[in-house]
Amino acid sequence: MPDLRFTVASARADGSSVRFAFTVANAGGEPVESTALRVQISIRAHLRRYSAREARALAGVFGEPAAWERSLGPLAWCEAPAQLGAFANEGVGWVEASLDSGSAAGNYCAALDGGEIPLLFLFRGRVAYLAPEGRRIAPVPWDREASFRLPVATLRADARADTRSAVSAKGLPHGV
Repeated sequence: MPDLRFTVASARADGSSVRFAFTVANAGGEPVESTALRVQISIRAHLRRYSAREARALAGVFGEPAAWERSLGPLAWCEAPAQLGAFANEGVGWVEASLDSGSAAGNYCAALDGGEIPLLFLFRGRVAYLAPEGRRIAPVPWDREASFRLPVATLRADARADTRSAVSAKGLPHGV
């Protein structure tokens, strides 16, 4: 049976969502035919420090900073599908998370000035593989997870690039 291990490798934002690339290492040996996953992404908000301005901006998400000892904890961002095709030793996939400004996760990301956002990815689903006795389907074990630190600059740089592209497409100078 495949023994799948996940690593989140990179992120790219486009202003409305973030696309995370991940790799799957197969230590089990049997060739994987396909993998259908549900990926839960959560923000580990309690694992970073906040400036006074960020703390004020996050009051709508976690309450007043004086109460953060009780309220500052993991924040669910999304659950999204991901599929991978056939691979033997290593596969590559991606999962997308919305930056919806009406969501707690979107508001959290918008409130940050810099640094990194600590994330936890939980991988669930099914894997189809070729065993000596034929094709088999097995669940992805519940303990499969990966951590990733998303640079806030990734969110800001890509959003600025999208704005510049939209302005250029309209024939306006970049400074407008």
